[in-house]
Parts: sequence; C-alpha cells; structure tokens
Amino acid sequence: MLRNPLNDERRVFLRCPAGPATLVLQGQLVGLIKDISCGGCAFHYVASDLKDAGATDRLTLEPLGMQEVRIRMVDDLPVHKKNSSLHVRLRRVQFLDLTAMQMRRLQVYLRRLSTAGHQENNHGSQVAMNGSL
Repeated sequence: MLRNPLNDERRVFLRCPAGPATLVLQGQLVGLIKDISCGGCAFHYVASDLKDAGATDRLTLEPLGMQEVRIRMVDDLPVHKKNSSLHVRLRRVQFLDLTAMQMRRLQVYLRRLSTAGHQENNHGSQVAMNGSL
C-alpha cells in the first residue's frame, strides 16, 4: 500500500496526480480526477442547476473499472478560474469499505501513475543535466 512517507500531514496515503481524462461518476455528476490515493480522491466538476445531483454515497472510477465504490464526501468547494463562465467545483471524497479486488485495482493503478511520474521526472532531470533544454 502506498503510504505517505513524509507523514507531514493528516493524510495517511500518498496522493498521485491522475492522468489526463481520468473520469469519476457520482450520481449525475461527471468529473475529472485531480488526484487519487488508496484512501480517496479529489475531482473537478462543472456545477449545474441540478440540485444535489451528485449527492450519492457511491461513485464509479472509470479508468479502474470500479463501480459502486462507497464514499464519504469530505468537502465540496468552488474553484475560481479567471475568464470562465463555468462554475467549477472541487469535491474531495474518502473511500469506504473497499473490497480486496477494488484495493488491488487501485494499488496497481497508483503504482502505474507513480512509475509514469517518476520516469517523466527522471527524463526531465536528465535532459536538464545534459543542457538540451
């Protein structure tokens, strides 16, 4: 399990930035995952006039094929973007009672994300050291 090695915050699990177009579905909400860990995720979505459209206690993590994941909403905050008429919000949720299969899928996904990020960082450092930038 990917635990937070720094332990400098309340979070127990290390968060990984999600890849592009990583979708989460909660009720009638469709969002893009900002970051994810074994303990939960944060995602952006466009607020609409649908009252409590996403106020369910379950969600679907599209790239992992995980459906009906039980959650607890931690917070739901407005995101202020310059020159945008969209009402974007950031919702943070905690995963509850993951099955063994869901936890395995999540861990594999997170390892893949952290490996990809590590390779990008190493490649960038190598290019900078070679003076090719």
